[in-house]
Amino acid sequence: MVVIGIDIPDQLRSDKVSRIAIANPELAPYGKAAEQIISGLGLSESLTSKLVQGENVGQAFAFVRTGNAQAGFVSEAQIFDLPATQQKPLWHPARELYSPIAQDAVLLKQAEQLPAAIAFIDYLQSDRARDIIAKHGYDLP
Repeated sequence: MVVIGIDIPDQLRSDKVSRIAIANPELAPYGKAAEQIISGLGLSESLTSKLVQGENVGQAFAFVRTGNAQAGFVSEAQIFDLPATQQKPLWHPARELYSPIAQDAVLLKQAEQLPAAIAFIDYLQSDRARDIIAKHGYDLP
């Protein structure tokens, strides 16, 4: 989880930030985490009027990317698609402020005999895939 558009949490209160994008906390884990961070910082009341809500973290990211929000709580992996000049400022909230966001892969029963499905699960468990996953900001099991 990162907040793009600011580099310290106090900037969330700034007049320069009039809209802060989050994913819908009822539907999206990143939205729930954003809500927990905001609450943990004691900013729930002061930021309510600034929050714009996307249905998911992709839409929250799009609000920031298009300039419709000055800051947004997004997945760290999303910033890797941005040109280097647009990857800053960033703030990494302390992990203690939100519940871990689990990213899982499963092999469905109906795919247990499909070589491509088995190979994909095997690949996800490889050192190479684990390095890529970690590099893009995701925790490893």
